[in-house]
Amino acid sequence: MKLAVFLLVVLTGCNMLTVSCVDAHQNKSDGKDKRSIQTRFSLVSPRNGQTIKDSESVSLEIHPERDSVSIDSCRLSVDGRHFVSFDGCRTVFRAGVLRMGLRRMALSIFTSDGLRETVSFNLKIVPDQAPKQCSYSVVGKYPHDTKAYTQGLFWNDGHLYEGTGQYGASSLRRVELSTGKVVKSIQLEAEYFGEGVCLHQGKIYQLTWQNRKGFIYRADSLILENRFEYSTEGWGITSDGERLFMSDGSANIYLVEPSTMSVADLVEVWTPSGKVNHLNELEYIDGELWANVYMEDYIIRIDPATGRVNSIIDLKNLLPMQERKPDTDVLNGIAYDSINRRIFVTGKNWPFVFEISIK
Repeated sequence: MKLAVFLLVVLTGCNMLTVSCVDAHQNKSDGKDKRSIQTRFSLVSPRNGQTIKDSESVSLEIHPERDSVSIDSCRLSVDGRHFVSFDGCRTVFRAGVLRMGLRRMALSIFTSDGLRETVSFNLKIVPDQAPKQCSYSVVGKYPHDTKAYTQGLFWNDGHLYEGTGQYGASSLRRVELSTGKVVKSIQLEAEYFGEGVCLHQGKIYQLTWQNRKGFIYRADSLILENRFEYSTEGWGITSDGERLFMSDGSANIYLVEPSTMSVADLVEVWTPSGKVNHLNELEYIDGELWANVYMEDYIIRIDPATGRVNSIIDLKNLLPMQERKPDTDVLNGIAYDSINRRIFVTGKNWPFVFEISIK
């Protein structure tokens, strides 16, 4: 009876700890197992749930509740991935190296007697500085099919490639820039609403809106080679040459492994005002993600490592009112000629593709 009561007290005390025991070394002496006694730590700073600007430093400090406990080292993980290891009970790091938004932190504490415990807490990282405002000038203007409901755009080997939407009218096109002539076109089946397109290692990837299915074509012939599936809506897609980035109309950018088309990670896009929702067409340009924001006349330039919006390009009045018709829709479509460093933009059912220079 006394043994049962003792065990109940021990178990109850363990459940009341603010940290979780992950494992303990078993020290064997004279044929008997001896386990380290569990200790209790408190997080001195930062506060759980604290909002920290990305320009600030995070001072991380823990404190053992018994003076007899000696902390040997610590290992901090962020969102399940190792971030930093350090000796003792404190360290300092810049918040700006973390991704924007709510970050899940787990601090593993190793004591001199072999005990390991974990303190878990959350931090919210937000941008400190407002994005820079960029202006533009029009370098060139080229014909564009006003029946093309542009969903995706990219440049390759002297041509524009365009993905168009609408049920029964979705397509993948190779377009001659100077004339707007469609050189080659592949029609999607009527059940699909075409979305973003991109080039990745000689293949063209095309999304669909709510079908959660995509297509992979040979870039030279536009012959369909494969299909893939994903778990969100499909809006925009682009490539940095190694990874694919996808948007689904939220504030999320999904990092996709091309070999399996599985989501490896995601980044939330933020300004000091909060998350930027309705991310649409994407283009990777010189280390940044450029994104259309649905129903807005501007393009945002995103740090893909953190989700911070670096700058905003205001394209209001790019297409003058006198050039607009009843079916002229929103700004959408960004393409980059990396060899000649040219930037092209257009919109759904617009009469022109514009080459622009950013100031």
